[in-house]
Amino acid sequence: MQYLEIVAEVPHRNANEVYSIMCDFESYPKNSKAVRSVTSQVLPDGRTFSTWEVDFRGGAMCWTEEDLFDPSTYKISFNQTEGDVEHFCG
Repeated sequence: MQYLEIVAEVPHRNANEVYSIMCDFESYPKNSKAVRSVTSQVLPDGRTFSTWEVDFRGGAMCWTEEDLFDPSTYKISFNQTEGDVEHFCG
C-alpha cells in the first residue's frame, strides 16, 4: 500500500482558518486545475459523504467517500465507499 503525507506551512493563517479552508471540499475545483468537481452531502444521522471527480493519468478518476472531521485535532479522514480504485482511504 502506498502512503503519502503532506506537510505545509501556511503563512498569515492560523490553524483554525486553514482547517476551515481544508474542510471546504466543494471549493477545491476553484483552487485546483486537477479537481473537476466535488459535491458533499450530510445525512440526517450526521455522516458526511463527498463525491469527487479529478484528472488522473490523462483521464478522470471518480469516487465517493465517507468523510470524518475532527476539529479538535485538525484531522480529516476518509474511506472510499465506491469508485474507480479497489481501496482508497486516508
